[in-house]
Amino acid sequence: MLETVYWTPLQETSFTSWGIKEVVTTPEQLRLLAETFPDAHFVCIVRNPISAYRSFRKFVISGVATKPGQFAKLEWIKGPRGYSRNWIRVARAFRTYRDDPRFHIFRHEDIAGDPDFPDALGQSLGLRLDPAVWRTVVGATEKRRTTLLERAEFAIVRSQTRTEAALWDYKD
Repeated sequence: MLETVYWTPLQETSFTSWGIKEVVTTPEQLRLLAETFPDAHFVCIVRNPISAYRSFRKFVISGVATKPGQFAKLEWIKGPRGYSRNWIRVARAFRTYRDDPRFHIFRHEDIAGDPDFPDALGQSLGLRLDPAVWRTVVGATEKRRTTLLERAEFAIVRSQTRTEAALWDYKD
């Protein structure tokens, strides 16, 4: 099914491989893909939990349009505590794959804005990655004063993720 959905439309092109980009994945989905495609490579990027929550919060607070005129909050996260539990699960799962050569695991802060990253990643994947795409910024978060509620939520995320974050060299 995955090959039909993702690869079939590309077979009439000059592409010789296919891939998918998923912002949020579960450890179970990652395991399924690794087992289903044993020759595949996976690029996993973990981000500072506070920075990631700040970006996520903007998305959640604005709502998610499911139909024209309707908005739904991402209730499955259940606020900063639920977000923290999810961040920990995913970050921990990424760590379990560190010794697997099919997995290329990075911290967002180490690669963001690094002009050499596309070439280095491309070499390890056996692909040519266009560096111009790497310079593209999609939906940067605007700078503004942090509200009291946001500061309280960030404190919860910081407290909940502290142990796992430290294993990724994220400091308070």
